[in-house]
Amino acid sequence: MTKAEDRFRKAEESYKDAKRFLDEKRYHDCVDKIHDVIENSIKALILLHGMDYGPTHDLLESIPKIIEKIPKDNPNFYLYSENVLPPLISMHKVLISV
Repeated sequence: MTKAEDRFRKAEESYKDAKRFLDEKRYHDCVDKIHDVIENSIKALILLHGMDYGPTHDLLESIPKIIEKIPKDNPNFYLYSENVLPPLISMHKVLISV
């Protein structure tokens, strides 16, 4: 398993926990797990594009670098740059301050 796959696996586990916490009305724990989902997903994308994020939880500086790594003619460029990463940035900004 690659490091990126491991991060996606961790994100998936956190998502399952978040769903369970939501059902149990443990909202604070749910929000915490959703933050883990976002953070691990961003870290996986960073790793997939051959970059490293170091020992940090603040990944906002890395996100524009992901977009720079995607060739403009790649069919996923618009998806990442306009649809996927901006909401992740917004959610991460809010959750990192909680």
